[in-house]
Amino acid sequence: MSEPEDQDQKQDSSEPAAIIGEAKKEEGRGYADYWHYSDGPIAEVGVANILADHLTHTEGRSWKSLESLKDDPPDVLLVSTSLHRVGVEVTELVDQKTLERHLGASGLKDWAVWTSDTVAHRIVQLIEQKDRKLAARTGQFDEVFVAVFTDEPMITVELAQQALLNVSISVANIQRAFLILSYHPEFNKNQFPQGIPVFSVQLRRV
Repeated sequence: MSEPEDQDQKQDSSEPAAIIGEAKKEEGRGYADYWHYSDGPIAEVGVANILADHLTHTEGRSWKSLESLKDDPPDVLLVSTSLHRVGVEVTELVDQKTLERHLGASGLKDWAVWTSDTVAHRIVQLIEQKDRKLAARTGQFDEVFVAVFTDEPMITVELAQQALLNVSISVANIQRAFLILSYHPEFNKNQFPQGIPVFSVQLRRV
C-alpha cells in the first residue's frame, strides 16, 4: 500500500472519465473505477444524478431536468420544477500515483493508504480549486455546487465522516459542496436509497 500523493502543485486533473449506468466500463484503469465508464461527458451526469436524488430524498427538492453542459464549468445543469438553476461541478478524489500504477495492470492490490487528515486535506484542495475555477461563471446560475466523488478502496464511510469533521472551507463562488462515495449494498437504504453515501461539506462564504 502507498501513501496518497500530495497534489497541491499539480494541475487539476480530477475530471471523471465516465459514467455510472449502462455504458461500457472503461478498459484498463483497474483502480477506484466504480464511476468510470466510457463516454466521459455522461460521467458528470451520473454523479450529478446521484446528488439530485439525494437532495430530493433529504430536502424534498424536485427537478425538471438534468443536462450536461458543453460550455463548462460547471459540468451539469440541474433545473428545478420552479426553474431554479443549479450548476454542478464534478471532480474526483483519487491518488494519482496509485492509479497510474494500476493502468494496464491486472490483479494488483496496491491501494493508497488514507487517513482522516489526508482525506480532509485533499477535499479542501479540490474544492478550493473548483471555487477559483468557477469565479467567472456563477452569475449564470442561482446556485453552484461542487460534487467530489471517490471510489478509493480505503476511504470508508467512517473515515469519510471523520475527515469531514476536520473540513471547513472558505469559498467565494460556490454555495454548497458534497462528498459522494461509491455503491455499497449494506448501506442504510432509508438514509441512502441508492446505496451511495452522500455527505455535505462544511463551507464558509467569504
